Amino acid sequence: MYNGLDWEVQKYGHIIQSHDIQISAHIITTKIYVYKSNYYVETWIDGIRYLFQPLD
Repeated sequence: MYNGLDWEVQKYGHIIQSHDIQISAHIITTKIYVYKSNYYVETWIDGIRYLFQPLD
């Protein structure tokens, strides 16, 4: 979908904020990255990535 941009952001970007939230038996993790002066958000639920998206 992002032609490897997500991998590039994870490898070379910096996590500026990360939070874990537990809802019942599920753990939801959000990570905000900065890479090349752009921001990206990634959402994981129970260790499975559900969302990777640039923040506009």
